[in-house]
Amino acid sequence: MKNYPIIIIFILKTILSNTSYSQESYDSIYGLNPILYNGKLYSFNLSNKTIGHPYLYSTDYETGCIIIKDIRFDNVLLNYDIYNQELLLRYKDIYGSYRVIMLSKAWLNGFHMRNTNFELINYSDGQKRFFQVIGRDSLNVLFYWEKKLLLSNQTGNKDLYYSEPDKSMYLYKEDQFFRFKSNKNFINYFNSDVKNEIKNFINDNKINVKKASDEKMLSLITYCNEIIN
Repeated sequence: MKNYPIIIIFILKTILSNTSYSQESYDSIYGLNPILYNGKLYSFNLSNKTIGHPYLYSTDYETGCIIIKDIRFDNVLLNYDIYNQELLLRYKDIYGSYRVIMLSKAWLNGFHMRNTNFELINYSDGQKRFFQVIGRDSLNVLFYWEKKLLLSNQTGNKDLYYSEPDKSMYLYKEDQFFRFKSNKNFINYFNSDVKNEIKNFINDNKINVKKASDEKMLSLITYCNEIIN
């Protein structure tokens, strides 16, 4: 009998040490996981006259995954509010009611939505920001997404509306951010011995960094890593 507490503690440690598991299976046995369900209730609302929404994709919550303290939580309902820069989690509480919380950034590593990877990274001002990360080597491309809330300039119309998503683009290497807005800006961050190669790759693949798809940007940054390493 005296060994029971030790056995129970060992079992719990074994379960929590897993780096990836279904949140539904954990909840069904232990209730809501305090590591995942850690945040404030989301109560951001505007007048019905406000046009558009503050989210990156849509008002719908979509199935994705979250990484917190290097633990991966799959099959969770997420939305990304880029106006307030908050990651939102929608879930059903123990009473069967749906709730939405803004996840705490204290332990949050990142999340995945629509096959897109986002990470919480310390920006040059010392503040943590969400960035879309393209690439997995020493050099990456980062996109910082945001929206503005604006007043309509139409005559007699005082409605507010959200702007379209706007992205700031960065090369990211050794915890440093190098912002670029054009092909020329991008190329200029590289040493002279590889600039022509990168320029030729961009021209051959008809890449315009302002409009390029994620797939095109991934091919570009992968090539850059290959020739500088």
